[in-house]
Amino acid sequence: MSVLESPIFPDLVYLVLLAGLWLAALSVVAPGTGLIELSALAALVLAGFGMLQLEVNAWALAVLAVGAIFFGLSVWRRGQALWLALAAITLSLGSSFLFRAVDGGPGVHPLLTVVTTVLTLGYFWLAIRKALLAARARPNID
Repeated sequence: MSVLESPIFPDLVYLVLLAGLWLAALSVVAPGTGLIELSALAALVLAGFGMLQLEVNAWALAVLAVGAIFFGLSVWRRGQALWLALAAITLSLGSSFLFRAVDGGPGVHPLLTVVTTVLTLGYFWLAIRKALLAARARPNID
C-alpha cells in the first residue's frame, strides 16, 4: 500500500495545507528574510499536489477563498480583531471539509479538525494579531 492509498493521506494533506496557511499568514504580517515565505510556498505547493489526488469539495474551497479575503481585510482595514476572527473561523471550516471521503463524508478525521481548529484560532489570535498590532504601533523613539 502506498502513501497515496493510505486512509491517513487526507489527514496528512490537510496538515500540510494548514501549515502552509499558517506560514503564509505569518509571512504577510511579519515579512523577513524570505525563509518563512519560501516555506509557506513549499507547503502550499505540496498540499496542492496532494489535493490533486483527492476529491475536493468546491464549496469548501470557496469558503477558504472567503477566509483569505477576511485575512486581507484584517491586514489592511480597521477592526482587525473581527476580520481576523472571521478569517481563522472560515479558514478552519473550509480546510476541515475540503476533502471528501469515498463514502461522501468528510475526508479528514473529525478529532484532527477539532484540535487544529482550536490551534488555528489560538495561533491567529495570539501570534498573528500581536504581529499586526506591532506593525501598526507607533515607534517609541522620536
